[in-house]
Amino acid sequence: MTGVAGLLRSTRKTSYWIRNFMRVPLLWLALASAAVVACGREVTTPHQEPSPSGDFDLSRAEGKGLPALDSGDSVDLQGVVEYREIYLERGTLTLTLEQDSPRFETLLHYAWYAVTIGDSGERHLDLRGLLDIRDRGSVETDAQGNLHLKSDVSGAEHVASPVNGGYSVLYRQVAITQPLTLLFVPPAD
Repeated sequence: MTGVAGLLRSTRKTSYWIRNFMRVPLLWLALASAAVVACGREVTTPHQEPSPSGDFDLSRAEGKGLPALDSGDSVDLQGVVEYREIYLERGTLTLTLEQDSPRFETLLHYAWYAVTIGDSGERHLDLRGLLDIRDRGSVETDAQGNLHLKSDVSGAEHVASPVNGGYSVLYRQVAITQPLTLLFVPPAD
């Protein structure tokens, strides 16, 4: 995946960014919400039309269930090297289409962990930070039933295609060159 790590690597300051993440001003976090999303790809044919409005839960990223590994990398923390992994743990898509100005909102929850290996080879994950990424904007529907989600934050346009009662959302972010896809499904009862 290229999500959070792609943005981090694009700045060439990965270890600095991770080390100082909790000190980042809220304004920067708002801007990051437009540029950071997770990935997922699932190619299926629609079997049922999704409910046009409502809440949908993130189900898959890169065809894998959640939590989905976004990236892993070693960081130098003032001479101490630590291996870290970033996971997309959950997310939601909210659509409000029955009004004059249809709207969307996404929320993606990331966590990053320091990874150590125990004496018997077991992996241990030690939580280092959390990040909730929000994006919101307007919605237009095309002739094929796809939803064009225009971000108020970045101006990027995402495309949500109906898939099995939910939506496969292709994100096109400004700071990430490759489009990213997330699969959202109706919440479990």
